[in-house]
Amino acid sequence: MGAIVKHSQIDAQYTDPAKLAARQSLWQYLSGPSLPARVVDLVPPGATVADVGCGNGVYLDQLRRRGGNPTVVGFDRSAGMARAASRHGPTAVADAQALPLRDRSVDVVLCLHMLYHVADIALALRELRRVLRPGGLALIATNGAGHTAELKAVMHDAARWVAGTGVDPDWDLRRFDTDTARAMLSEVFDDVAVVPAGGAGAVTDPAIVIDYLKSWPPSVVGVEEGPMWTEVLHEASRTVLAHFAQSPTFTVTSTATILKARVPAMPAVPATPAAPAKPQPANRPAPPGTVPTG
Repeated sequence: MGAIVKHSQIDAQYTDPAKLAARQSLWQYLSGPSLPARVVDLVPPGATVADVGCGNGVYLDQLRRRGGNPTVVGFDRSAGMARAASRHGPTAVADAQALPLRDRSVDVVLCLHMLYHVADIALALRELRRVLRPGGLALIATNGAGHTAELKAVMHDAARWVAGTGVDPDWDLRRFDTDTARAMLSEVFDDVAVVPAGGAGAVTDPAIVIDYLKSWPPSVVGVEEGPMWTEVLHEASRTVLAHFAQSPTFTVTSTATILKARVPAMPAVPATPAAPAKPQPANRPAPPGTVPTG
């Protein structure tokens, strides 16, 4: 399943919402409906919603703008993220592996592009199941093979040139890609469906591409934060700028998917069948020698 993610690495990435915002900015160029729009369309109006790993509150904001879901709360392990998201609705600092919610207390849980950060993914999935009511829905987003392949190629060449290393093309997929996610969800939920939500985006602003690359952790290329990582980013930036000098756009591929996992509805209690009528005794023939009275 891959190495356990260190919370220190996650905290470094998500204490400041700017890194997440840089990644989100890239996908505004994706053709078709945005991922937040696709997710919100799957949330039934009137449902009580918990956004687990709410980040900077993009999905909370989308739900608030649409209306129809009066009870929506966000949870994030990062206090900085929870604070940033609180402008869109109530939030709290919480770990997906131990949610501060009662059993069977919400109708929908969102867990969008975050479960690959959790130390014990199976435990987090059981928590999602625990807090869902009968008939409830978990909407979980992750990525499949080939995600951001173009960006990984740029960073790989820069790391090989500067540091003699490279980029594992599956560094962000190994723990919880679409296939792994479907298998793990099937162990916890009764009904799992995969909805493709990716596509290609033609980015027109080189700064958006460069900021996306800068949002990655230096461990992607096997170095620490410091001069070596700075030089790798400089080399990657030069490559991006050289590309835009020859072309007005930079194409980036998303292989995002939404997994819909349902909890069975509470079975209807069958009506108690009526007690069968007692059989009436059949008329018996009169004994010999008696006189009928009818």
